[in-house]
Amino acid sequence: MKPCRTALLILAITAAGAEPGWCQDVFSESLGPRTTYGTTSVAVDPRNPEVLFAGSDADGLFVSRDGGANWQAVWSQGIEYIEIDPGNPDVVYAAGDRIIRSLDGGRTWSAASWGPLPWVRSLKANPHLPGVVYAGLGDGILRSTDYGETWHRILSGTDLPEEDRGVWAMSVDPWDAGTIYAAGSGLRRSTDGGDSWEAIENGIPFDEVRKSEKWGELLVTALAADPEESGVVTAGITQFPRETPGRIYRSTDGGASWRLISEVGSWLTALFIDPVHPTTILVGTGAKRSLSGTFLSTDGGLNWGQIQGGGARQIVASPGEAGTYFTAMRAGETRGVVRISIGTTTAIGSTGWGSLKALTAPPSPSR
Repeated sequence: MKPCRTALLILAITAAGAEPGWCQDVFSESLGPRTTYGTTSVAVDPRNPEVLFAGSDADGLFVSRDGGANWQAVWSQGIEYIEIDPGNPDVVYAAGDRIIRSLDGGRTWSAASWGPLPWVRSLKANPHLPGVVYAGLGDGILRSTDYGETWHRILSGTDLPEEDRGVWAMSVDPWDAGTIYAAGSGLRRSTDGGDSWEAIENGIPFDEVRKSEKWGELLVTALAADPEESGVVTAGITQFPRETPGRIYRSTDGGASWRLISEVGSWLTALFIDPVHPTTILVGTGAKRSLSGTFLSTDGGLNWGQIQGGGARQIVASPGEAGTYFTAMRAGETRGVVRISIGTTTAIGSTGWGSLKALTAPPSPSR
């Protein structure tokens, strides 16, 4: 286990040029399971942090009931995303080339009635409405209102521009069950639970990039609504085909307008806002040389420090201990599920490997 390295404290700049300098004591522990290429998704039972789920796009779905010491394979086909129903944690959803679910806390599993799919790119349970879950596809969105028993298409690829059909990330407003954000080669919002959608791209140069560079594209690969404040949404954006820094955009008006707040890593593969301390944000960025890694911000995304050498594909918080997170790692120094623990912030005073000391945390920024 190694703490955050001083030389890697600041690997990103802010749009406003703010002074960097925030990091904390960070320790990590690899938990497994043993897979071919690592893991692409992770979930933890909100009632018991010892119960973990891990998905692999090569090897299927695994469950641990002893905090990651031992794992049991429960599904053999590739899994990209896992979600636990917030209203009924016995219901667990998982998806890859099909959607599967468990109604008994992960002990038994069955495939959803929709059948084979063109690979699910995102999966999101509505935190306000038990049994309501959305699946983002390469050509639209599916919705289930009966705990994954049946699924219905609520956004079709034929209703979208050719370059805006894939849905790579979704999020739900913390105070409004009907407000849903969906992202891919563009950003869309629904205010009626997914029945209708509108584009919300003001401030993000999607069209400019498409016009200025052959095959140029901005892709929103990570998205998270603020867990406390309605209308505040953070998006992680990757530019293709060039290797450029990942961009963090934020909206404070429900997506009506966006502003660039910082740059970090390269391909943004995960974005997680701590539900208890929303100024603490973790992102995974994947795997292009020095721009790869898992990064931490404690000031709302203005400044970043690298805490892992490999980019996380999914990040969740432990329900049992503040400052502890589980990450799904597919590439890099460590593959599999990794437990990350972040300690108390102190003043900078050491170099190299050792107990990192950072400045007293700044006031919470206006998000």
